[in-house]
Amino acid sequence: MQFYRGRLVDHVHLRVANLDAAKRFYRAVLESLGRAQGVREGDDFFNSDELWIDQADGPVSRVHLAFQADSLAQVQAFHAAALPLSSSIPTVTSRRCITAQRRSRQSRLS
Repeated sequence: MQFYRGRLVDHVHLRVANLDAAKRFYRAVLESLGRAQGVREGDDFFNSDELWIDQADGPVSRVHLAFQADSLAQVQAFHAAALPLSSSIPTVTSRRCITAQRRSRQSRLS
């Protein structure tokens, strides 16, 4: 395991009610963002980069995740992948929110 100095957050651990549905959802959206090569999974977990997901044996996680996209085309691909699977995931971020976050990121980088 590599340690990164200067990073505030090492990883995000999500405890989910339905691990199989979460695997399908996150596999699809990570692929849409060009991040499928980093996915690892087993019977009881799903992992990609600093994201770790497993089955909750009690309360589920309640967090907001915002993924970075390199282009509007990636945002659209993300939504095309996410929306058909959204019924199995309690919340899916709206296109407006992701597009606004992308514009904000572009403004900071300019």
